[in-house]
Amino acid sequence: QEKVTPRVGARYRSGDHLLVRAVYQDWIRPLGTSTLGPVATAGIAMDDRLVARGGRQKRARGQLELESGRTYGTLYYDWKEMDNLRYSVEPFFITEDENLYKLRNFDYGQLSAEDLYEFISPPTFDGARITIAGASLDRIVTRTVSMRLRYEYTESPKTAETFSGNRIPHLPSHAFSPSFTYMGPMRVYATFRGVYRTERFN
Repeated sequence: QEKVTPRVGARYRSGDHLLVRAVYQDWIRPLGTSTLGPVATAGIAMDDRLVARGGRQKRARGQLELESGRTYGTLYYDWKEMDNLRYSVEPFFITEDENLYKLRNFDYGQLSAEDLYEFISPPTFDGARITIAGASLDRIVTRTVSMRLRYEYTESPKTAETFSGNRIPHLPSHAFSPSFTYMGPMRVYATFRGVYRTERFN
């Protein structure tokens, strides 16, 4: 069965300090691993962490980026609607590519890593509607130290008949992450990252 799943995006830059991005992404996750690298639309990468194999995700995101000297700020609103088309019995796939795929978002050396939830295996659910409002602030403090602050508010009600309205496991309502990077003159590179989350359903 043929399906059309469009991805469209636009970006607008005002001067040297303001950038606006807006995207719509409609995507069906293949049964196998398609790529380990990010696939982006207008500079916004696909977020495929919660979509099951064969499931479909519709996503819209607006993002505002500001730059002033050594300070960089981002505001964003993210909406996703997922239909995971779950089987009565979950199909079993395990490959070396799949194991690498699970570790893709665990780059602790990169302070702007996408993941604040830190789960290896994603939760299973039939369908859900997820909205995220977030902000991040990056600052080059000195020649050797930089910092990043990030906050996200998440709503994730299930939309399928089973447990409709319940939250998706592992997704807290509030998540906050302060992080720092040190790059010394003696080839020393260190990152420090903490994550605070409100209570979440496991």
